[in-house]
Amino acid sequence: MEIFTTEFMGNFAYLIAATCEIFVFCIAANQVTFEFADLSLAIYNTKWFALSMSAKKNIILMMGRTLRPIIFSSGHLVVLSLESFKSLIKVAYSMYSVLKS
Repeated sequence: MEIFTTEFMGNFAYLIAATCEIFVFCIAANQVTFEFADLSLAIYNTKWFALSMSAKKNIILMMGRTLRPIIFSSGHLVVLSLESFKSLIKVAYSMYSVLKS
């Protein structure tokens, strides 16, 4: 396939757009997962001791819910993270290499 043909440029633009779209979801899910891991500590570092007993109970419930990590997945098949994005790129390049040869 010639490099500067219309077909090649169209396929290349599609590849870049699809890769960027997947990357955006993976980076966002990865960032939310890491930020959620620090949420329990952030809740504890508030001035919870100055709150009413009802608010203290709510704080305890919130901290309990943040102990289980949040994991984003795509169709319950693939975990959305930078690690899975890296694996996807590796597999895609391996398939491309096999098909090209």
